[in-house]
Amino acid sequence: MPRFFPPARLKYKQAVDALSKEKVVQFGRVQVFLPKFTIALIRTPLLSPYHARFQVPLSFSKFDLRDYLYHLYGIKAFNIRTFVKQMPVRDSQVAPRQFFREESKKYMTVEMNQPFVWPTDPKSWEPWGKEEKEKREEEAANQVGRTTEAQRKAAKALREQAMGVLSDDADVEVQNEKKMELPRIDDPRYKIKI
Repeated sequence: MPRFFPPARLKYKQAVDALSKEKVVQFGRVQVFLPKFTIALIRTPLLSPYHARFQVPLSFSKFDLRDYLYHLYGIKAFNIRTFVKQMPVRDSQVAPRQFFREESKKYMTVEMNQPFVWPTDPKSWEPWGKEEKEKREEEAANQVGRTTEAQRKAAKALREQAMGVLSDDADVEVQNEKKMELPRIDDPRYKIKI
């Protein structure tokens, strides 16, 4: 004779049976065809080949990255650690004394089931346009103002001049030296009239 189950007990038994058939780890079911985010794989030579570090948007969660890696590349992520790096407060070069903080950066380190080793650098970077990019950056720096090389040369000259002044060398000439005359006590400009 079949055993009688009350309706509530029957629903519970069906739910337990359905859960036992499904996977323990659930992945996202929302399909994303044109993502509005950018994920960057960062080269980290100090980590093992079973770990990878990604720079992700601040709104990205561990589950989002796990789903992304599984659905796109078939990589199972066992452990995901997150780190939000807060950027320092600084002032702008355009308007001094107007302080601001750049947007924070979020990094995720993933432990994978398969190792990943970065490929070796190519012998020539010409097909990727590395030299052209460096030229464009140098031209942009020249248009804005002094380049980093010019800044380094100016800083080195200033450093040598300061070292010469501190060591009392006669060879180094101090530029824009002005002799200041201190006012005398009996100067009529500074007398208070009562």
